[in-house]
Amino acid sequence: MKLNRLLFSFACFLSLFLGASTHAQTISSDSLQSVIKQIQRGENDSIRFRNNRIFSQLLEDSLRKPESFTADFSSWKNLSVISDPEHTIRIYTWTFPNYAGSQYFYYGYIQLKTSTPDSLIMISLADSTSKILKPESEKLRADKWLGAIYYSLGKTKRSGVTYYTLLGWKGVNESMTKKVIEVMAIEDGKVKFGFPILKTGSVFRNRVIFTFTSQASMTLRFEKDGKEIVFDHISNPKKGDSPNLNLLSGPDGTYDKFKQKGGRWVIQHDIDARTDWEAKEPKE
Repeated sequence: MKLNRLLFSFACFLSLFLGASTHAQTISSDSLQSVIKQIQRGENDSIRFRNNRIFSQLLEDSLRKPESFTADFSSWKNLSVISDPEHTIRIYTWTFPNYAGSQYFYYGYIQLKTSTPDSLIMISLADSTSKILKPESEKLRADKWLGAIYYSLGKTKRSGVTYYTLLGWKGVNESMTKKVIEVMAIEDGKVKFGFPILKTGSVFRNRVIFTFTSQASMTLRFEKDGKEIVFDHISNPKKGDSPNLNLLSGPDGTYDKFKQKGGRWVIQHDIDARTDWEAKEPKE
């Protein structure tokens, strides 16, 4: 009986959506919230994935409409939406855990404005985390994406290329969390991830990944009008203290930052996040 009610709810929701002729704001309803709730808290993985397929299709169909680029998606509680200040790009990401809490699944779409009025390019992102062997150094693309929930975006320009620096949250399981500094660029209408503009000492990284216990909270944010990225320094326990050191890793009360320099991000250690005090750049 419970399954029948659920299926009936799905049918009503799909009927509601297919009959709608305007943008995403029209889709705000109890049915949408029911689907989102089942994605996050469904009583088994089958229910979670089934609802996620409905959610994904609804979102994709909405994003194909030009007016969606300025639509308010705040009622889509499971969805993070960010855009650049010039409103030329919009990124939509979401996630959900499996029932056991041992894995998160990531999904996303990117909208790009074109030179043609009322025309958009929509790109689907495919999470390939398990297939990425060297996540801090590999160059990736839309169909091979290191899944994350992006919550903030900054821009830099170097040698005529615009780079989008994305800050993201990446839950791993109920014990471990990651945060990500991702670098993205658009080339010939295609999305590419991973560019070596993040300098740590003498090393240039395509992206930076922080791993720490899920019991901790880590700061990772833009400051100074997007010219700096301030973040907690993650301290690891001594080797041998734990079979999995990441489960004991977390902020130690000090801060580091990346500062824009010549279109790149250069790390500075041990800053005072409350003042304008400038740390020295690390020696190469």
